[in-house]
Amino acid sequence: METELVKSEKELEKSENNPQKQSGSPSKVAVWWKETVQYLREVWIEVRLKNGRVSWPTFDSVRISTRVVIISSIGLGLFIGLCDALFKYIYDAITSSGIG
Repeated sequence: METELVKSEKELEKSENNPQKQSGSPSKVAVWWKETVQYLREVWIEVRLKNGRVSWPTFDSVRISTRVVIISSIGLGLFIGLCDALFKYIYDAITSSGIG
């Protein structure tokens, strides 16, 4: 990935030094591209496996977190389903009372 970034930056420098360019300031696209390349470099430095600043979770902690999410999702789904059934029962009781 780093070699691609270096190549793209060299191409950017070539386009900036192009004598056909009319104005003295770089175009918005060139500035955006340079900022994007710099951002991607910083991200790569932070997330790479060795000597990176990110501490990745262990497999066991990911497995436990996944279980918690699955169980919580099932519990929340059951709760919402029960609330829906209760509200439907109340709504049906109100609308079938013969008012009107």
